[in-house]
Amino acid sequence: MKYRMVHFISPFFRYKTLAVCLLLSAAILGSPGCSGRKKAEKAAQEQREQVVQEAIEKLKALMTNNGMTVAEKRAEWNRIKDLNLNHPEVDQWLAKVDEYLKQEEQRMAEEKAEADRRAAIKERSAKAFQQVLTHFERIANAPTIEAANTHIQEALTLFASAQVPVLIVISTSPSGSKDYDRPTTIRKYLDYIKDQRRYERQAEQLKLDEQGKIKELELLKQ
Repeated sequence: MKYRMVHFISPFFRYKTLAVCLLLSAAILGSPGCSGRKKAEKAAQEQREQVVQEAIEKLKALMTNNGMTVAEKRAEWNRIKDLNLNHPEVDQWLAKVDEYLKQEEQRMAEEKAEADRRAAIKERSAKAFQQVLTHFERIANAPTIEAANTHIQEALTLFASAQVPVLIVISTSPSGSKDYDRPTTIRKYLDYIKDQRRYERQAEQLKLDEQGKIKELELLKQ
C-alpha cells in the first residue's frame, strides 16, 4: 500500500509568515515617508533661516537714514519683535536698535519741547508788543497828569524793572546793521511820552526773561 505525502502547513506558520511579510512591506513603504519628513523639516529650517536673515537686515536698516520716520521705525521694530524668533543675533539687533530708537525719540522730544518753547515766547512777545503800544497810546492821550501816571504804572508791570534799557534805532544799513541813539530806560521813556503827549516810535524788538517780563526794548521811528 502506498501512502501519499500531504504537505500540511500549520495555521501558526502561515500567520507568522504573513506578519513578517507585512512588517517588511511596512518598512519598505515607510521609507519614503521618513524621507519626506526630513525634506519638510529641512525646508522649514531653511525658511526660518531666511526669516531670521530678513529680520536682521530690516533691523540694520532701521539704524540708517532710510526715509522712515522714527515712529515708523518703532512700528517696524515692534513688528519684528512680535515674531518671537528667539534667535541670538536677532535679539542682539533688537536690543541695539531699541537703544538707537530711544535716543532718537529723546532727541525728537527735546526738539519738540524747544520748538514749543520758542512758539510760546513768540506768542508772548507778540502779545507784549501789542500791550506796549496800547500803553504808549494811553499815556500820550491821557487827559490828566494823574491819569498818565496811572498808565505808566500799569505799563511798568510789563517790564522786569523800571530800569530796563530802551534802545532807539536811528538808522539801519542795507546790510541790516543798526545805529542807536543814546540808550535810556523804560521809566524815562514813558515819562517822555507823558511830557510830549505823543510818541513817534513803535516797538521793534523786545526780549523777555524767564517770567515773561520785558528785559529789553528796541524802538523804531514810525
